Amino acid sequence: MGTKEYDVSTGKIIDPEQRKAVFFIDSQEDEDLLVSLLRDMRYRMLGVTNKQAEALELLRKHKVGVLFVDDEIPGLDMEALLTQIQRRHPEFHVILFGEHITKEKLNAAVKLGVVGYLSKPLQKHAIQKIMARAI
Repeated sequence: MGTKEYDVSTGKIIDPEQRKAVFFIDSQEDEDLLVSLLRDMRYRMLGVTNKQAEALELLRKHKVGVLFVDDEIPGLDMEALLTQIQRRHPEFHVILFGEHITKEKLNAAVKLGVVGYLSKPLQKHAIQKIMARAI
């Protein structure tokens, strides 16, 4: 039996399989911040894309982890994407981020399995807080 790692802020046991992240984003600035911060938190980056089909392929390939989704990617059908993820990849924790959120949009996303929402511009402390709470 191996040594277990605990998240000090939540007291939860950290599953090494959960320490993987995929980014479905369209901004280099957002990507740079997320990659830097998650590397500091010892996450392994599995891929970055701004295409829905590629994002779904990364999820299929890697099975488990965290998916960051920029909800403002042009042409993105958020409801269809979240429905597919919930049905095919429920072991992924989905975190949305964007500039414009309504209560209705957030409620719909939560019903489709989203574990958190970050407002742009992304802030390090907000990312750390949501990761500690949701994962």
